[in-house]
This record gives sequence, structure tokens and C-alpha cells, in this order.
Amino acid sequence: MTAWARDTMVRRRENIAIVTRTNQLVVLALDQPSCEPFSISGSGVDVWQSIESSFQSISDLSNRISRIAHIDPRSIEGDIINFVSVLFSKGLIERGDEA
Repeated sequence: MTAWARDTMVRRRENIAIVTRTNQLVVLALDQPSCEPFSISGSGVDVWQSIESSFQSISDLSNRISRIAHIDPRSIEGDIINFVSVLFSKGLIERGDEA
């Protein structure tokens, strides 16, 4: 397993279905054998919506979310890394070094 760092590049995978509910998203990786729904709520919605189809770094994501939440990006970088590692394990995003 490759370590995650602030310069790790991530993007949304293709073949993703998103169902929007009030204050919640349910995301499915349609090309994964299990295709299990993954529920995202709270600040995770902001992070998901900030992840685009083109590669961007964890640092870029942290900066974008910090502007939304009006907090220091360094204070949330660890949380962003943890969240994107879960998204990666669910097959919802891909890393630039593994694309």
C-alpha cells in the first residue's frame, strides 16, 4: 500500500453514480463488482464535491475546503487524507500514481 501525502494526486473515477439526498450523497462505483452504496454526509459532501475529474493534490483539496469552512488548511489535511483513503478503498477515486 502506498502512503498518502499532501502532494498525492486524486480524481474521481469514471462510472460513478451519485444520488443526492438532503445533506447527504450516496455514491456507487458502477464498475466495481460489489457496487456497494457509500453514504457521504456532513463536511464529506464538501470534500466529495471538491474532487473533480481532473487530478488535484490533497493539499489543493485541503485549501479549497479550508476556504469553505474558514479554517487553517493544515488543521484539516489529516482528515482529508483519511477521507480520500476511504474513498479510494471503495473504488470511488483514483490516485495519480496508480492511474
